[in-house]
Amino acid sequence: MKLTPGMDAIKNLKNIKADYVMLAQHLDDQAETLLLQMLRGAGVKGLGAMPVVRNQMSKIGEEALGTGPQILRPLLKVSRSEIEDYAQNYKLSWITDESNNNVSFDRNYLRHKIFPLLERKFPAYRTTFFRTSQHMAETSCLLDDLAKFDSEECLVSNQIQIKKLQKLSFSRAKNLLRYDLSQRGATLPSTAKLEDMLRQLLSSRLDTKLHITFGDTEVRSFKGSIYVGKISILPNKEWKFIWKGEKKLEITEKGDSVRFVREKGEGINLQKLKEGPIIIRSRLGGERMRPDCNRPRRSLKNLFQEALFPQWERESLPLLFCGENLVWAPGIGVDCAFQAGVSDPGLIVSWHPISD
Repeated sequence: MKLTPGMDAIKNLKNIKADYVMLAQHLDDQAETLLLQMLRGAGVKGLGAMPVVRNQMSKIGEEALGTGPQILRPLLKVSRSEIEDYAQNYKLSWITDESNNNVSFDRNYLRHKIFPLLERKFPAYRTTFFRTSQHMAETSCLLDDLAKFDSEECLVSNQIQIKKLQKLSFSRAKNLLRYDLSQRGATLPSTAKLEDMLRQLLSSRLDTKLHITFGDTEVRSFKGSIYVGKISILPNKEWKFIWKGEKKLEITEKGDSVRFVREKGEGINLQKLKEGPIIIRSRLGGERMRPDCNRPRRSLKNLFQEALFPQWERESLPLLFCGENLVWAPGIGVDCAFQAGVSDPGLIVSWHPISD
């Protein structure tokens, strides 16, 4: 375990190899956090302030981060003065950060200028604020439970369906959209931006193609479904990689990857890949393939349309070529001429976008 008094310790907790990390935040810190959140206009989640126990679970689309240690704050119900009295009684030594007296920082201003005034009139404000934060945290959990319930009704193939979203009240739809964005690891937009985005989605038709961006996140609509993901920046329009036997190739800076697993009798016939260089590249247009040996060769464009791939995804999907021959496309499969037989050495190729 590690004991630390500062908020800075929270920033890189996922990099710490431990089951638990203990923080020394106390009752006064909780009161400061609650009032700061109120002054920022935070919602019930923000007004829940700091929990005693917090799980550092990775969100959808953050596989690389994994699950971090649990954060424990055992002193949240203990005031600063009680901790100082204990330290003095047992002759403990401590270090005081000089910046704690700088009232240009919002937290320090509240600590040195506002809370002494509050204490004269409301001496129990710390425990009262703590009780309020607990009420808000409980309300936040209930809203999350409601969003989970609505998710079961409104999500199909992990995408919110606009028609189902339209059946909810505006507040309930906003709660679901906020929850869905949070679960996908998106930095939440402002309330005004979230409400504007929701109005556009609720008023859209089946053929409407919305594209809304905020921060590093984009929200799109396609055939009545809402797609959320991180904005992808590919190296350039005609990017390509040469596969040299790696188990994984990262295609974008955010970590989208193509993965390769050798499996006898499955996927691509490895023997046939020896006929030319194996290239992973984007779609340039005009590509054709025959994934079904009982059907004729068709354009990749038609195959993507039949598979209901959104337009913006078609342009960024990685394709595997052997020389000039298109061998594999995500969601479409392996070309008939390269499919592995039962006794052939095989290669299973899969596409893993971080936004999935």
